[in-house]
Amino acid sequence: MDIYSEYDIKSLTIKAKEKNLEAFEEVYNFNVPKIYALCLRMTSDDELSNRLTKEIFLDAWKNLSNYDEQISFELWVTTIAVKRIIAGVKNTTNKDIVEDKTNSSVNIVESKLICLQEMERLIFILYDIEKFSFKDITFVTSMTIKEVKTLLIKARLKLLREIR
Repeated sequence: MDIYSEYDIKSLTIKAKEKNLEAFEEVYNFNVPKIYALCLRMTSDDELSNRLTKEIFLDAWKNLSNYDEQISFELWVTTIAVKRIIAGVKNTTNKDIVEDKTNSSVNIVESKLICLQEMERLIFILYDIEKFSFKDITFVTSMTIKEVKTLLIKARLKLLREIR
């Protein structure tokens, strides 16, 4: 994958907004790994994550006319992703999620994400794994900063209890 600057992505997004399919494909290729990873971390289901990722980018393509260039495309598509993921996760249960038995500390933490409630898991992933700011998370989730911070603390405490 090519390395793009923020300017390149913004330029490609503007072209994509004008229904330039090649530009959208470039923006898609740049953003799809993060969106897929978010889906996979929320669902722990490869097949569902692939389907959700496709649906998210199809929604993004259909709604590009609503994209506000004042925010990053990544933040905008993450907002679409959160709505799709929440709807998709409601159709599964934690019993459907298979834990990864590898021993790396990252995999141990990620395998324990299933112990978190849906919004706790989302906030933890966005803040601690994807490195979104509190401001961006409030934009994506329509929650207050206080609510986001409270859920993040709860998520971290639950994960610590699960890991110990």
